[in-house]
Amino acid sequence: MSKPGHRLLKNLAGDSSSLQRYPRFPPPRDLETPTSIYSNKNLKRSLVDITSPTKRTRASDVKPRTKCKRSDTWANGTLETEATEGGLQNNPYSIRSDPISPEVDPPEVDFEVNIPEPETVVLQSSHSPSGVHPGSFAEYLEAVNGGCTGYNQIARGLCVVQGWDVKRTQTTSHWYHLQFIDVNGSLKLACQCPIDNCFHKRYLREYHDEKFASVEMKYPSGSDRSCFDNSRPILTQDATLYTLLGSFDCRIKLQICPKYPSSRTKHIGPDLRELGVFNYNNSRLLTHELLDDYTNVFSSSETPFDAWCENVLNCYSYTPGNIFMSKDSFRACWFAYARLQSLEGDFQCPDYGPHPETVVWDGVSLSFGLCKLSGSLEPPTKTSSSSPIRPNVRYFPKQQLIPESTLWKLLRKALKMEPLNTIADNASTASSPQKSTCHAKQSQHAVNVVSDHMDNIVLVTEQLKRHNNGSKVLKVVASFLKQIAAEESVLQMVNREGLRALDIFLRSPKPATASGLIVIPHLYLLLEWGYERKAGYQQPIISIATWIHDRARDVLDTLLANSMAPALLKPVMEPIDTNWEVTGCFYSMPKIRERPTYPLLIHDKQKDDPQKESREQSDGASPPCGKYYSTYKERRLTGGIMVAWCPHSISYGYHCMPGSPKRVVYDFSCALGPYCLLREPDFFVDMLFIIDNFHARDHTKCANACFASTYAKLDPELSEVNTSTAECGNSLIL
Repeated sequence: MSKPGHRLLKNLAGDSSSLQRYPRFPPPRDLETPTSIYSNKNLKRSLVDITSPTKRTRASDVKPRTKCKRSDTWANGTLETEATEGGLQNNPYSIRSDPISPEVDPPEVDFEVNIPEPETVVLQSSHSPSGVHPGSFAEYLEAVNGGCTGYNQIARGLCVVQGWDVKRTQTTSHWYHLQFIDVNGSLKLACQCPIDNCFHKRYLREYHDEKFASVEMKYPSGSDRSCFDNSRPILTQDATLYTLLGSFDCRIKLQICPKYPSSRTKHIGPDLRELGVFNYNNSRLLTHELLDDYTNVFSSSETPFDAWCENVLNCYSYTPGNIFMSKDSFRACWFAYARLQSLEGDFQCPDYGPHPETVVWDGVSLSFGLCKLSGSLEPPTKTSSSSPIRPNVRYFPKQQLIPESTLWKLLRKALKMEPLNTIADNASTASSPQKSTCHAKQSQHAVNVVSDHMDNIVLVTEQLKRHNNGSKVLKVVASFLKQIAAEESVLQMVNREGLRALDIFLRSPKPATASGLIVIPHLYLLLEWGYERKAGYQQPIISIATWIHDRARDVLDTLLANSMAPALLKPVMEPIDTNWEVTGCFYSMPKIRERPTYPLLIHDKQKDDPQKESREQSDGASPPCGKYYSTYKERRLTGGIMVAWCPHSISYGYHCMPGSPKRVVYDFSCALGPYCLLREPDFFVDMLFIIDNFHARDHTKCANACFASTYAKLDPELSEVNTSTAECGNSLIL
């Protein structure tokens, strides 16, 4: 081999002995992009044009080709190379210096060697200068505009882009950074993807002055965009029509948009709405039946998106040649179609109307990392300068039926049939002498609240002990006593509706008035048990019912004393025009009131702090629940979305209810109830906050008054409610 050829091979292979004279060649890249190799040595070099290898067909009666080898001449010496099928195509730098064995068949690759005079050695594939197949950039442009591939600006002069497979015309799982800067009108770019002249750079050069958004299907008045003009020429191009059963090739008439230069031509296409066809981007046409089919499946069953796409793909496979679009492409088409629909009237159950009595709530963790949180987000909890102020709303601790914790222990011990005087002695000596005086002052008021009625509880317990002859307390009685010793607010057991029913019963204790107490299940079952056993309502039980009524009334009056109905805003006909893609909130109806501010509630003004979550959750009303949802904050995620469903699995989003529902089913109602009643008791006081059946087993510290199953045993209407409706409905969103 001649010296020039030997030096070139050492340069291409990155030989360590030539590092000072020749730079190390970069690692092999995809041949879809032309690659230039530069050398600073003044040698006679050649330009090698490597064409794409093509395999010629061979007739069955043709004899095998003879074995031979070929050599290429380089200047004064001979450079022998091996051109195996696909070898040079996959790796343009795989040049061998050893002779080829005569037993190896020569490939069917035609290439020639020219000897140019320039100083630069250039190895270039036979593809187009952009390094991609013709028409590939149009498909990439369509994917970016449709949101099928990622192209996001995350900082000034910095974008994050998703990889693109040119051969398959689809996205990859890799992401890259793209830096850019405008210097005197010239855009300088640097992309970290392994393609030199990549589509990422080309897109930014040609379309950097436009917003990355989906195709607009209509032009508002006063827009600078052009519409169809009969006086301008019309052209036709190929398009694909997608239906429920297959895809069809068709021709569509278009018109070049005069607003764009010839370098980035855009077309004006027909709407096709009257034909039942949705024109997404003049090349993809979808029938309304196809798009509505997914909408119906999404809203009426639990079929996931991927499963539906797989089903359509199977339908297409019945006819040879039918190919359904990718999942990302259909997702972009469906969302573009859904934006044009008027869905406001659909968020209402035909049976329950605009005001269902039972609403099932559940949250969906469709959230982002806090690192992506921007200042433009406007959650529904955001306040403004016009927000009303609640200066008297403050934390209200010890809302339990028995405020003093020592009395909880006394009643719980009574359920185990231990001597009450021993329990009282232990409770009185539990605290240290230094704290006894302060503790006595703080708890004196709480003790006085129940001191007049504790004798009745002791009397009932002693009578049960004698009656049962040392056996365990009956289940109905034990359940009632456990509810009395509950750690939740007394309003969880008796809300305002329960107070009205209890007030009617106490005025006239008889079975007709007692039937209204099914909203207080534990008291109702105890009264029914006592009535059946003694043929009437016993005075000790009536006295306990009176005590429960008085305690619940005191707590409710204290909360309502600081309540103030929020003032309504001036009525407007249209919702506020804000970009929901920036604010993160979309409302189809006008705003009717401002969210109040609570200056004395310190947790409303603080950022999320997992260390203080237990106090924030309870709002001072009761100790924290045993089931605490700290997962979201530990993962450092932003808030998701909350969806309300009626028992018939119809979402009540984008709807203003004329009144509050009677029952709210939520998997964290033990904390939701105190939260709402503390801030706006006048609005939430008639609601019953209960936990669905699926999550009730995890609430080990919560009493039975928090569970939907407790009320369903007495209320036939509630027994028919599927408390997992929200879980099933929200599963369609994920």
